[in-house]
Amino acid sequence: MHVTPKILAFEDFSYLLTEADSLANPAEIHGILCGLICTGHHLDGKFWFNTVLKLFETRAHISEHHRSIVIDLYDITCRQLSHLHFTDDFQMLLPDENHPLTRRAEALSQWCQGFLYGLRLVQSPENKHSNETNDSLRCISEIAQLDFANIEVRDIDTKAYVGVLDFVRSSVISVYQDLTVQHQHHVKH
Repeated sequence: MHVTPKILAFEDFSYLLTEADSLANPAEIHGILCGLICTGHHLDGKFWFNTVLKLFETRAHISEHHRSIVIDLYDITCRQLSHLHFTDDFQMLLPDENHPLTRRAEALSQWCQGFLYGLRLVQSPENKHSNETNDSLRCISEIAQLDFANIEVRDIDTKAYVGVLDFVRSSVISVYQDLTVQHQHHVKH
């Protein structure tokens, strides 16, 4: 039987960051994490913690407890992405349906910004991607640039949000598959 490890809820991670006196955004942090994982490099949680979280707020008070939770988030996300046959098991750290749609859409955009940033942190610019990966990254980039200041919410927008969320989730898994295979091939040669 397949059991998917669960990530922290968005609110819990937000609270953790507030408790640590960090101004970082949970969705963007998780996006960066997923971007780093998708590059195929073998990174440990400490690399992610020290490199990425510190970029957001250098004066944050990070206790050993907070550090452990952040590293657990990395480990769980790695396990979720590596179970490629279970697409629905990949959880993105985003606000749930109890939050207003504008907040959820804004967080998805921030997650996408983080994802693209995470890819750029480790990937070299000369890496060639498949056409499918290029298309996925272009679409994710467009979602990352959405402006939510003047959004008007209608019933149909909730369905559109769910569709975009599913698209991003499946695109990330596709990018993960493509880039990890590329990285493994590159390391062998």
